[in-house]
Amino acid sequence: MWRKLFTSVPAFRALKAPCRSFKSSSRGAEKDFFKDLDTQLRAFRDKAAAAMPGSDWSPIELTPGLPPERADVVIVGGGVVGWSIAYWLKMKARVRDGLRVLVVEKDPTYSQASTVLSCGGIRQQFSLKENILLSLFSAHFMKNINNHLWVVNEDPVDLQFNHSGYLFLASEKSAHIMEENYRTQRYVGAKVVLLSPSQLKERFPWMNTEGVALASLGLENEGWFTPAKLCSLISYIVPISSRFVYVVHCPDGPGLDTPFLIDYSGVYCRREGLGGNYITGMSPEETEEPDISNLDVDHEFFQEKVWHRLAHRIPAFEQLKVSSAWAGFYDYNTFDQNGIIGLHPLVPNMYFATGFSGHGLQQSPAVGLAVAELILDGGYKTIDLSAFDLKRILLQEPIQESNIV
Repeated sequence: MWRKLFTSVPAFRALKAPCRSFKSSSRGAEKDFFKDLDTQLRAFRDKAAAAMPGSDWSPIELTPGLPPERADVVIVGGGVVGWSIAYWLKMKARVRDGLRVLVVEKDPTYSQASTVLSCGGIRQQFSLKENILLSLFSAHFMKNINNHLWVVNEDPVDLQFNHSGYLFLASEKSAHIMEENYRTQRYVGAKVVLLSPSQLKERFPWMNTEGVALASLGLENEGWFTPAKLCSLISYIVPISSRFVYVVHCPDGPGLDTPFLIDYSGVYCRREGLGGNYITGMSPEETEEPDISNLDVDHEFFQEKVWHRLAHRIPAFEQLKVSSAWAGFYDYNTFDQNGIIGLHPLVPNMYFATGFSGHGLQQSPAVGLAVAELILDGGYKTIDLSAFDLKRILLQEPIQESNIV
């Protein structure tokens, strides 16, 4: 890179002759050579900088191995939301290197990042129109991923998007909420259908419908994908909390038509590949939140909280076996379980995009574009997310999302 950069510079070509006779020179000549080289490089750097009005860019790497000394935008947090913001900023800037964006991440391996340790679900079955629109946009982005994140001379990107949908179950007590959510979802544009218990049993005969008053099934743009695939390509109210995910094996379990099941008891389950493997778990009560100092899995939590609920809904899971498990961090907005997006009220150049409470991965493409619009355009252009502004917390005006998983 250095040679390619400087061989076209006349000042450097003038140094070639002394360089060829360097080995036979004396120590004094050696000292003079490096002194002259340093003078020439400084002159070149100053000349290049002066040739770029309004720019303090330097072609010389002053801190090799360290982050650049200057950037236009610094993104703290290199998970999928942070990288999505960086992607859209660069796309909107259009001119190559016209906007200097720096992403800072404390775990560059992403071995403990929330992104890669999530279950990878995406759904439009929310109660707030903003959340529905965010996931609709993101689903379209992921379905057309190779229009955005293709790489020359590389194989097409495959997120392993499974379109089996989400299936929410409601008890008699919560059925009316599901009906209200359904009307909002359909109005906004989500493809969702309501099923009675008899329709549910006919469609999914492996399910025990006892206690189910109504079900909601996503027909399009819902399912799950591989989180690491997407990530590799692109305050007190928001604490971090440890979620346990269990991989179970059950040869006689539900087949390929299995959706991402969300039971009203809180337990969830989805198929994981082929061969009778499934992913399952549930969120603990706030008083039972696990210790976040490590990512050790609590296997007793599965035995005491998850298994009996899961087996009640899917009788075949009476015979399951836990084959593996992991724990991942969960960024949780305790105020109203929705994302915090927008400007800090007192710091004019500080923006938030955090606290998505389990929805960050699936909404990241749309959130990244929204934040890029705020920074570069001064306002939302694609989806109006002003409802998620930080000021709602200062004013103590929560916006409640009823479909939190």
